This record gives sequence, structure tokens and C-alpha cells, in this order.
Amino acid sequence: MSDSSHPGATQNYDALFGRPGAPFGYDPETEEPYSSKSRVAVGVLNIFLPGVGRLYSGRLALGLLQLAAAILTCGIGWLWSVTDGILVLINGSTDNDGQPLRP
Repeated sequence: MSDSSHPGATQNYDALFGRPGAPFGYDPETEEPYSSKSRVAVGVLNIFLPGVGRLYSGRLALGLLQLAAAILTCGIGWLWSVTDGILVLINGSTDNDGQPLRP
């Protein structure tokens, strides 16, 4: 028995398992697949450990710049990382591949 003979086969699959190719779902506004990285994890890590949230999301250059700014300014540059972490929590962001971070 093929899937086409079973009524509602594709609707049930999408409801139970999500769309193929997007294990974490799709962003409802842009219809892009979500990243495997969490927006909450990136934001909280960036607030408490300068640059580590960005390193986790795959944005190595930005994470290293935030970490270097915090170290070279004796902690004053940490404010950049805190601000960035708060903005990620509020607005979201993307990972290194351009996929939106999942909520």
C-alpha cells in the first residue's frame, strides 16, 4: 500500500515528525529551517561568559573579538557581550550557516 492511497498520510507525517530536512522545525515568519543551536543558550552564555555564546553558535570571529575585548579592557568590554546576549534573547539571531536560532 503506497502513501498516496492512505488518506492524510503527508499531513500526519508533518504533524508528527516535522518537515523532512528540518529536525527542529521552521521559522514561521521566514520559513527557514531552525538551527540546531538554541537562542536561549547563546544569549545566556554570552551574558555570563563573554563571547562564549557566539563561539557556541559558530560565529568564531565575533566570539573571539568579544572575549578579547573583555580581557584587554579588564572587563569593561564585557558590556558588549552582555548587550549582545540580551539582544539575542529578545530578537534572536542566526548561526554560522545563516539559519535562525531555535527558540
